[in-house]
Amino acid sequence: TVYNKNHTVMPNGTGLMGDWSSSQSALIVRVPDDSSRYYLFTKDDHLSSGDFHYSIVDMTLDGGNGDVINKNTFLGTTFTEKMVAASASCGVWVILHKKSSAEFYSYFIDDNGIALPVVSTAGSVHGNSNWTGVMKVSPDNRKIALATLSRIVELFDFDPVTGIVSNAIALPVVSNAQPWGVCFSPNSLRLYVG
Repeated sequence: TVYNKNHTVMPNGTGLMGDWSSSQSALIVRVPDDSSRYYLFTKDDHLSSGDFHYSIVDMTLDGGNGDVINKNTFLGTTFTEKMVAASASCGVWVILHKKSSAEFYSYFIDDNGIALPVVSTAGSVHGNSNWTGVMKVSPDNRKIALATLSRIVELFDFDPVTGIVSNAIALPVVSNAQPWGVCFSPNSLRLYVG
């Protein structure tokens, strides 16, 4: 559900294709070179098909309170619950991980819209027990980390020019731990796993 600044639901602000139980169900990215429109990306949970959609929030509508337009536009399917954004010099990357695969899909967004994804293969295959958990990009946009309940924690290089994810490093996990969250320090030098 999308609310405006008055804490009321925006027009068309319900019925979006996310899921409350998904690790990273919604992601908001400002439309490059447009201060009044935002992409709202949504992902369903791991038990569903893994569909990836976007809607647009236009803040010039409804008297400046915003309205959801282009609702639930389909972009792809069979993704895990992981979804992050990384800055680039002329736009933004939205990065997802495929189910039952070691593939990352990086969608570049600039003032021309959403481009076809750049696909790169790195790290472990994310089978049934690896579809949940969190993925994060470092503040300097050069690293990606992810965690899964099946005791996988991985660190990758990310190229903000090409959108390629590479050089996977599997990090050790304590025997009884089930990692879920990851986060980088503000200076991008440390990775925290919870």
